[in-house]
Amino acid sequence: MSVSLAIIKFTFTIYVYVHNIMYVCIRTIIVHCIIFQDIFQDVIFINIKSFINSIFKVFINTIITIFFLRPFFVFFYDFTPPKIMIIIIVFPRFFIIFLLLIKLIRYNQ
Repeated sequence: MSVSLAIIKFTFTIYVYVHNIMYVCIRTIIVHCIIFQDIFQDVIFINIKSFINSIFKVFINTIITIFFLRPFFVFFYDFTPPKIMIIIIVFPRFFIIFLLLIKLIRYNQ
């Protein structure tokens, strides 16, 4: 029983990490598309330095999120009820979308 539980936890942890990498990369690409359109214009005009800098930011953001935030959430998977976990996981994403909308409004003014 404990072996199968350990396998399930291990699989779930890997899923969380992979999902987090995809989420951070997609979020960063969306941020760049909406707010920092100059990055993609720089790529068109072959400004390699700006492009490498944006990729480096994605990498750093992913590393920080994986190694500092996700273990905190994985720790709470065992000790919190599902409704609280939904709030802990979903609320930051809505908050990020809210911040993106604010930045978009300021950018267009």
